[in-house]
Amino acid sequence: HFLIKQQKTLIHGKNTKIEWEKEMEVLYSDPKQRPKRMSRRKPELDHVHD
Repeated sequence: HFLIKQQKTLIHGKNTKIEWEKEMEVLYSDPKQRPKRMSRRKPELDHVHD
């Protein structure tokens, strides 16, 4: 569950959106393989710890 840990780390860090997009570029080098909900906005997990 590396991705989940990485998401939590990024959400609590600074420049979350930029870092998240960098991670997505690494994990999903092919844009077509990226989940749509992860593109052009913050991940859904932002709302988990409200």
